[in-house]
Amino acid sequence: MVAEVEISLNAVVNVIWDRGRRILYFTAVSMFLGMLATFIVHNRYESHALLLMNKSRLGEETMKNPAIPMDTYVTMVTADDVMQDMIQKYGLRESPYNLRYPNDMRGRVQVYYLMGSSYLSISVVLEDPTLAANVANDLAEQTITKNRELMADEKKSSQQLITEEVNKIKLRQDQYKEDYLNLLLKNNKLVLMKELDTNQTILATLRQEEETLDNSIREQEEKMVKFKALFFDPQFDRHPDFQKIIPVWKSIFSDNASMELVKQATGNVDFQDMAQMGIHDEMLNTGYITLLQEYSKLQVDLPSLIAKQVRTASRIAEVEAKVEEQNKTFNKMDVAETEAKANYDRELEVYSGIYKDLGWAGTTISSERQDLILSNKAIPIKKKIWPRRSIIIALVGLVAFLMSLMYFLLADLYGMLHSGIWTKKEIKTET
Repeated sequence: MVAEVEISLNAVVNVIWDRGRRILYFTAVSMFLGMLATFIVHNRYESHALLLMNKSRLGEETMKNPAIPMDTYVTMVTADDVMQDMIQKYGLRESPYNLRYPNDMRGRVQVYYLMGSSYLSISVVLEDPTLAANVANDLAEQTITKNRELMADEKKSSQQLITEEVNKIKLRQDQYKEDYLNLLLKNNKLVLMKELDTNQTILATLRQEEETLDNSIREQEEKMVKFKALFFDPQFDRHPDFQKIIPVWKSIFSDNASMELVKQATGNVDFQDMAQMGIHDEMLNTGYITLLQEYSKLQVDLPSLIAKQVRTASRIAEVEAKVEEQNKTFNKMDVAETEAKANYDRELEVYSGIYKDLGWAGTTISSERQDLILSNKAIPIKKKIWPRRSIIIALVGLVAFLMSLMYFLLADLYGMLHSGIWTKKEIKTET
């Protein structure tokens, strides 16, 4: 058997209606107390200062978007030292402000970047509108001052870094210059060039001498062939002009002296009978002797010329090797000097360019930060932003109504349950 409890809806309505006055009374009292509380709370007023973020005058390039994150400027405005300075300067520890720590003051300051613009807004909420405007303007001025100091420090740091880098480049340039000059002294190319010119002159002379020897040897070899053909020809008897001894026949009357000598010796002589009288003699062939001497001289001179040609060729090969080695050395020196000179010129160009534009380079590095300009000063606005009495009273009334409704409803329902007001109906079920 299961007992089923039925709740009468009319009974619930009657309870709510019966308790309505209590609920309304509690709600009205709560709203009245809430209204009194709003009078106790001090009014708060808000003032706005507007900063314009402009490109840095230290830089050369116009930046489309700020390079420094916006949170940097927000942190700059709400830094602990700035907040503490505001509390101390404007006596915000006293009532009605009661701001003792930077976090307390930070809760009254709002800094935000206006999207789609170059403005930074600083809002201050205080119980005095004039004081709120003064604090907002003071925060803006301090932010501008601090930003300028940071920019100056960054510029100084940038200049120092650039100076250090330029000094490094200058040292490197001086080192390249010293290496280049030392290489020139070490190579001593003037001496090598003189030696090379001397050897090239010797080589040219030897080649001319070799050419002369070649022509002389070729000419004498041709003569040797002709002489051999002349002196060793099997038909040698056909060349009587070249016999060593040649016969000479001379008529007795071939000259006047001979005729007078015969007349004195013989007296009366019939010269017709002596027409065939003559003297036969043999004498050396001077032409043959001359050719034989020349042939003998050729036989001696030709081996000497050939040996001299061999020595000259060997000397030429030696000088050529030396000239080739000197040319290679000279080329290596040229390459090394060219490379050293190129390194020196490159470093000199880099150093000269950076040194010339040193000021521009230093300011360009500092151009990432924005200049801050006070665009709109904060003015006292006497329209309070806190407390909003109507909203507070409405919220208090709503909460009081809901709480009283829940309390009385639950309390009455609980009491009715124990007082027997509920009707009970037993339902029999087969077990």
